Amino acid sequence: MEINGSFVRVLLLLLLPLFVACKVDIPEDVIKPDKMEGIIYDYHLVQVMTADLMSTSYEKKLHLNYVFDKHGITKEQFDSSLVWYTRYPKRMVKIYANLEKRTMAELEAMGEGGAALADIANSEKMIGDTVELWNDARVKLLSSSPLNNRIAFNYVADTTYVKGDSILFSFTARRLRGKMDSLRQTAHAALVVEYADKSFASRGASVTADSAFHISVARNYDSDIESMHGFVYYADNDTLCASKLLLGDISVKRIHPAEE
Repeated sequence: MEINGSFVRVLLLLLLPLFVACKVDIPEDVIKPDKMEGIIYDYHLVQVMTADLMSTSYEKKLHLNYVFDKHGITKEQFDSSLVWYTRYPKRMVKIYANLEKRTMAELEAMGEGGAALADIANSEKMIGDTVELWNDARVKLLSSSPLNNRIAFNYVADTTYVKGDSILFSFTARRLRGKMDSLRQTAHAALVVEYADKSFASRGASVTADSAFHISVARNYDSDIESMHGFVYYADNDTLCASKLLLGDISVKRIHPAEE
């Protein structure tokens, strides 16, 4: 069968946008990936450090402004660049994958426990040791698929646990496309701690904004921890505009109580 030349030209014109879409140049006013990676690293570090230590939003703002000043940008430049990257999930996932490698390398270089973790523990007046329980990837991209719509953990306590230990479940969340206020797109997180006396404590959170989340329960000095489990569950019932949920800095820590 002979193919008409005009048909081929029309077909190429129709397919051209698909090939162009595969390679999207970063606009001049958008922060480049390497620099963006460093900014996001410092930004999340400040978010974690100030989550419970700062009493006012003004103090938190001062620390975040330090990050922007350090990298020679403004908050507006950071926000607009972040919006651009969230439109291209593959680029955003690559940045967070690099951040995960960087974090793990720095912790290994600092040795067991990590100087950074020790500093955080001391500043929070948690003088006992802090142990990271999460042993999976620190970045997860959740979708509406039942095979990929949640992260979960379930740990059983051992002899190193003591009365008064606390569990801290933390992560950052960012919606890629879609609207965070859509009732069809919801995400929920929870932490449940069970004790040897058969009591339990739980706390949950609705992921209704792009932010850092820190979930913990009150310390129990009357009974030992027996087990703990938690999850982040994402549901997207909007089949016309499906979105994804990017989780970063996923962490589950066991923290000993401060010594008197």
